[in-house]
Amino acid sequence: MERESRMVMKGHCQIWDAMDGTLLRDVHNIITCGGCTFMTGYLSGGSPTAMSYMAVGSATTSAAAVTADTDLEDEIDDGNRHACAIDMPATTSVRFSASYAAGHHTGSWVEAGVANSITTDGGTLLCRALFGLLTKAAGDAFILTYTISFADDGV
Repeated sequence: MERESRMVMKGHCQIWDAMDGTLLRDVHNIITCGGCTFMTGYLSGGSPTAMSYMAVGSATTSAAAVTADTDLEDEIDDGNRHACAIDMPATTSVRFSASYAAGHHTGSWVEAGVANSITTDGGTLLCRALFGLLTKAAGDAFILTYTISFADDGV
């Protein structure tokens, strides 16, 4: 009997207090339809713009209802999206991370995502997480990490 194999792509979002290292949020997320299209385009020889920006927002719309989005529902605009560092903590995952300094991107954080455009109204949104209200005051500094993992689903 031949074994069927399918790739699974999962996202994991964490938000840390940059001042004391406290883990504030730890949630799984969805990969958007745009994110899947981005990946298939890349795997088929395309050369899409790299995913290298993070965004935060304040909308509470269910993640399942917005899988085709290219932007967060209500992005907190602080001029542009935040550039992120990218590394590979394992051979089957990639991690995006960004530090949000005190005084920047303040407000009611409820959603976050990884995108390939610096502007808040363009590009492709790879993934989106909802994590409940987290208020970032002017004196707060947060670190946002997103890990995307790839695995065989074992079917």
